[in-house]
Amino acid sequence: MDEPLPANRRRWAVILVLTCVFLAFPVVGYFGYGLFKDWRALNLAQAAYSLLEGEPTQEDAREAHDKSRSAYRIRPENLEVVRLTAKVQDYLAGDRSASIWEEAVRISGGAKEDLLGLFNAHLRMGNLGGARPVLSRLQQDFAGEVETLHAAARFRFRDQQLGSAISIARQAAEHPDALTEHHIFYVQLTQFSPDLAIREQGIDYLRTLAGQSGERALAAARNLMRVDSLTSEEIIEMANRLMELSDEREDRLLALRRMLRAGEDTAMVYELASEEFALAEVREQLEFARWLNQAGLHERTLELISEEAAVSRQDLFLVRADALALTGQWSDLHRMLSSGRVPLDNYVGHLFRMRTHLEMGQYRRAQNEWERSMLDATREPDRLWFLERYVATLNLNGYHIEVLEKLTEFPIHARRAYTRLLELLQAQGNTREVRRQLQRMHELFPEDTAVLNDLTYYKLLLNEDVEAAAETARSLIDANPNFLAPYMTYSLALLRQDQPRAALNQLREVTVDWDSVPHRWRILISCVLAANGERRWAERYLDRVDRTRLLPEESALIQQSFGGIQ
Repeated sequence: MDEPLPANRRRWAVILVLTCVFLAFPVVGYFGYGLFKDWRALNLAQAAYSLLEGEPTQEDAREAHDKSRSAYRIRPENLEVVRLTAKVQDYLAGDRSASIWEEAVRISGGAKEDLLGLFNAHLRMGNLGGARPVLSRLQQDFAGEVETLHAAARFRFRDQQLGSAISIARQAAEHPDALTEHHIFYVQLTQFSPDLAIREQGIDYLRTLAGQSGERALAAARNLMRVDSLTSEEIIEMANRLMELSDEREDRLLALRRMLRAGEDTAMVYELASEEFALAEVREQLEFARWLNQAGLHERTLELISEEAAVSRQDLFLVRADALALTGQWSDLHRMLSSGRVPLDNYVGHLFRMRTHLEMGQYRRAQNEWERSMLDATREPDRLWFLERYVATLNLNGYHIEVLEKLTEFPIHARRAYTRLLELLQAQGNTREVRRQLQRMHELFPEDTAVLNDLTYYKLLLNEDVEAAAETARSLIDANPNFLAPYMTYSLALLRQDQPRAALNQLREVTVDWDSVPHRWRILISCVLAANGERRWAERYLDRVDRTRLLPEESALIQQSFGGIQ
């Protein structure tokens, strides 16, 4: 039989194949390398995002930041990589995520997911000027969709237009594609209303949802368990409903805790709660002891966790120490802390010793222990947040301010810390300190127009740099013509410049339900009306202001506008 391919022809075939492989190698290599980069970038981005699930540590956060930025550098045009990077930055550095979401919008051509990501990034930073055009695009490209309605309601709420926000949120809740979060958001908004009837409508809506089935009913029952206005009978009825809907221990324990506070038999509730735990295990004993403390059954905690058991583990020590503190057994707690067998991190040990010294009237020793606790915690934000929660619970405002100021030094935690700090200072009526902290916050977040507007408002309250503040407020109106906040700040500027008629005229340009605006704006509209001789309307709005929450400068403004009579 003849050879199918003679030797010389085989030789030429081999040469031809090798030549083709050689010529094709750069092309194959190029595309192969590109696929490898896509794979590598996507893996890094997914790994970064997964690190932030649950309760990430500071180390997790740093690693997530590094991995996401590496992924973004490798493949800045890969849509999924860009999206994941933006989501990581949402969590870690909200002031930087908007620019990455803008890239996602550009790459996708305006996909709904990316527009919503960009909108949320702007809204989270209080940048209403940036959020508005994104919302307009959502309303144009995805009109009538539940996500668009939900975004619009959130936007109106942030823009102090509560009545409009509630109305749109109700539309979202009634949409056929509405999710549980849309129903609950509508109810949450109703609870901000100064109108009791609207607040009751929200609670009634929850009751209706709780009577349904599935996830929506469960979420409604959970929320009703946190409503203070329910009667004892309603609480017990809804607690039983929650236990019908859920097999989760956390829900059942929430229901039992509310039943206890509604007057149910303590022994019966204790028995039912104890059945939720496998008390032969130390971990389960710990969880039960924490629940007992939350439920106010501190003596039961002391029975469950002996002192001998407490000194064996930090977590057991903490729950017993809490129970001793909550029952006022300070000498026993001090003895336990001084026993030399304290299984606590140094900063926690100093914190508890600070508390016992305070309660025993030993203030200098308490200050020394606090300083040692801060020194041990100062480089670890997680530890500082622990201190913050503890002193907040005890209403130790001086210590609370100190630890929050320390937390503002950490970029990832700064916005949350500033928000808590400003709330605390406002509640104290410390206007000058609020203004000082807003100045610091503005320097850290210079693009945040909401912060700049608040800073300008407080400068005007304090009668500082009135001319410059008025110019800033005017420029904020020009940049954000559809937002209420800069109009209100500018109206205060005009009052400070003795131009009450101009203040009233510019407020008439804004279409607002004045009955639903926040406390601060009701003070201002009443002062503007009073300064223009509209006394009856001014008193109508002022009557709905909680006078116990007035800053000293707001009280003075009312006195001035109403001619010293109020």
